[in-house]
Amino acid sequence: MFFKALSLCSSAHRRSPLPLLLGVYLPLLGFGLLAATINLFGGSMPWETALMLAIHVRATVPIDGIVTAMTQLGSAYWVAPVVGAIALRFTLQQQWRSLVYLLVTLGGCIVTNLAAKAYWHRIRPHLWDGYMRPQDFSFPSGHAMTSMAFAAVLIALTWGSRW
Repeated sequence: MFFKALSLCSSAHRRSPLPLLLGVYLPLLGFGLLAATINLFGGSMPWETALMLAIHVRATVPIDGIVTAMTQLGSAYWVAPVVGAIALRFTLQQQWRSLVYLLVTLGGCIVTNLAAKAYWHRIRPHLWDGYMRPQDFSFPSGHAMTSMAFAAVLIALTWGSRW
């Protein structure tokens, strides 16, 4: 299904590599540069603490609520039930290729994220008290990776349809 989605994407945009550039190459390049920077500076970046403190100074209760809600949308608590519903739909409609693509891609995302966290061992920064810090490593972000992989899967599965 992945290769079918890629062929649909490439045939629909045969004249312009822009979607591939914007959707695949630039995000991978950004991730690679960030990972190289983390390796170069031994797990932290020189500008990171100043940026986090500058953001924290401007924090308010309403903004914290909005950001927390947005963060939760990328968590397994929200993504897993939606993926489960989509997987159930594919199963009931016997769309096996789509089901396998969905499960393998998102399962691979989880495995990749856990392996990358184990590789980089980047400890989460602790600059102030008052929030529950997750106990796993901080890089790469599971929320960001899961939500982006989920969005990419949805785009690939609905490419060429009315959705």
